Amino acid sequence: MSMMRPLRRNTSLFKRILCRMRCQPRGQSFVELMLVVMILAVLLAGVVEFGFMLNQYLHVLDGARESARYASASLTEPFIRIRMARSKRIRMAR
Repeated sequence: MSMMRPLRRNTSLFKRILCRMRCQPRGQSFVELMLVVMILAVLLAGVVEFGFMLNQYLHVLDGARESARYASASLTEPFIRIRMARSKRIRMAR
């Protein structure tokens, strides 16, 4: 019958692992991740807001073009003369 030796731990390896776990700063990578995520979230919000602003600008620009097209196509010459006469009277009254 073979004699069984009791299992011995490699204490130097075990100590190195414990020391490595204790010596490493915990949560450092999480804090760095949160800092980067906050900066990226602010940048993303800026891009989205710029997109909304550009959309509103294009709507206003299209509205101005449509109203100019409508005014140039639908107004007849007598109507324009009447409007000009009214605006001149208003200016003179001031």
